Amino acid sequence: MLLSLILACTPSADTTGADDTAPPVTDGGAGGHGELDGGGVGDGGGDSAYEDPVIPGVNFDLGGAAAELTDGARVGEFLLLVGQEQTTHGGAWAFDVAGPEPVLLGSTDIWNIQWVCGTPEGEAWGTNRDGTLYELVVGTTGVEIASSYTADTVTTGVDCDGSRVAWGMAHHGAAVGRKTDPGFPGDAVRISTEAGVQDVLLDGDTLWLVTYDDIQAWDLTSDGPTRVSRLELPGTCRDVALGETWLAVACGSGGVSLVSREPTDPVLLSSYADGRSARAVDVIGDVVLVGAWTDLLVLDAADPAALRFFASEPAPASAMAVVADPDSRPSDGMTGVRAWVVDWNTPFAVELARHEAPEVRLPTQALQGAELTVRNDGPELLVLQPTFGEMGDYTLETGQSTVWDLPDDVTDLALVTNDPDEEVVLVGTTGAQGLQPGDPAPDFVEQDLDGNVWTLDDLSGRVAFLGLLESGCPTCESEVADTDAMLRETFDEESDFVALWVFSGPESHARDLGDRLEITHTILTDSDDSVRDAYSPPGTGFARNPRHYVIDRDGVLTYVATTTVPGDLAAAISSTLSGD
Repeated sequence: MLLSLILACTPSADTTGADDTAPPVTDGGAGGHGELDGGGVGDGGGDSAYEDPVIPGVNFDLGGAAAELTDGARVGEFLLLVGQEQTTHGGAWAFDVAGPEPVLLGSTDIWNIQWVCGTPEGEAWGTNRDGTLYELVVGTTGVEIASSYTADTVTTGVDCDGSRVAWGMAHHGAAVGRKTDPGFPGDAVRISTEAGVQDVLLDGDTLWLVTYDDIQAWDLTSDGPTRVSRLELPGTCRDVALGETWLAVACGSGGVSLVSREPTDPVLLSSYADGRSARAVDVIGDVVLVGAWTDLLVLDAADPAALRFFASEPAPASAMAVVADPDSRPSDGMTGVRAWVVDWNTPFAVELARHEAPEVRLPTQALQGAELTVRNDGPELLVLQPTFGEMGDYTLETGQSTVWDLPDDVTDLALVTNDPDEEVVLVGTTGAQGLQPGDPAPDFVEQDLDGNVWTLDDLSGRVAFLGLLESGCPTCESEVADTDAMLRETFDEESDFVALWVFSGPESHARDLGDRLEITHTILTDSDDSVRDAYSPPGTGFARNPRHYVIDRDGVLTYVATTTVPGDLAAAISSTLSGD
């Protein structure tokens, strides 16, 4: 039976005095197990001795739009969020954020807009996946399109500084120009690169380009842009933000890297990675804010040579981007910092406080009777009290982990902690509506891009990863490249492991997406959705893209996930390979 971990915060007993020999509490013990029904994420009024370092604010009201947000930017005194919608074209939403609650000023339809930049002077530009660059006007009445230009290639990240505008073009490099130049943006200078450009950052007369593999500095003062340096970085990089003396680069499962802001000789100062996927990043002072798919991460860069974890906040859906409020100045390097998390469905505000606290981390899935790893990512001692089952340790120092032996006959569990953000972690049964670990993997017959036919029998005797994806799915595109790179770097040397991506759509779209995302593993084309329907049946209540499965040597599922934490997926594959 599949167990899904749902974070809940309900009143609980004070656990700060527990020790590592403390027995687990029983049903109805700390936190009142019977009161945990429903779950959800929030900050409750428990008795933890610690205060929450990340204080969630209100959610944004998008005026009823079924938005799927992908990016955001501060534009003058306003906040601009962009993305697509489930039933219409998508667009941009402008908010007044001067008060305690964001106020929607207005929106406009823009087809599949994915990236946006803004300046303190009120300038804004955006790009969509289809190669269109938009100049946007944001004001008290909302947001409007001032002009648009359609390029001859796909576009990725965009940046603007009031003088220049730059945008990425994946494998076609990047473009940069001044909007006062004759013929701009059509005659903007093109920059060719060996690898696909994922993001751009203007830094005076330097243009920083981020590819999946590196960060490059280009000098804009010469007759044509000239590359002056290139620094390889760990992970799959896709976003960059400017600090006072360094750059913060989000690199998927490689975490976040700090790079010295020296165009001719950039140096990797430090990195932080914990298994979550760093998708987007922003900086204010010494605070690095990371959109890490499942969470907002807050990192402390007071010592750039030792970037460290400070706190996190779970995202309602997927943390696609984060925007620091430049008007919030930290009083002690942290307290008072405000930011807006561009969640896929439910954007929300946060405020930080310099409170050191424990931080509980658990995998998102487990089986009844299995061993569940619990870790303390916070700087203070973590105290644990499970309602059922036993643990190797009941107190964890920073960075320590323990194993929770789950009972095989209990369907509702809870873990009471002294983490002020997750005082009670509710473990509830799900999966009755869809495939779960322990189920046999459905058979399939599909061709790869080279015309080879694959079936479930072809995987017999090997451990297999199966990932479902499609084009037009920004969440797929933001995690597939990272997952593919993690699989390549971690498991490609395993002789009895195979990774397959299953693309829902025509072969030509699968080739395009594979090239753009630099996928190295086999792609199967599921043009009739037969694999997707078998593995993620319609109407089951599960998101159907992206979806990940691990299959053991006997054709049995050992892992099923929608929102994947790379570290959890890697652990599941390793456990399946070892036969645990």
